[in-house]
Amino acid sequence: MKNFVAGIFALSFLVAATTPVLAAEFSVVQDKATMKCSVVETTTTTTMTVIGVAGAYKTQDDATTAMTKVTTCKQ
Repeated sequence: MKNFVAGIFALSFLVAATTPVLAAEFSVVQDKATMKCSVVETTTTTTMTVIGVAGAYKTQDDATTAMTKVTTCKQ
């Protein structure tokens, strides 16, 4: 029984530790002043404009790839 409780505790810790990583969503944003784009995990800033849909990308690589295709972003 003691091993069972320890196993449940370890499993719940593992789930709690990995859940935020699995839930991460990325957005492409554009700085209003410089017109440069970047990839962010949160979109709460007022100096940035979200390009497309906020949180539309599940990985940072997907968002970076999409950002390279946006014609209004200065490189």
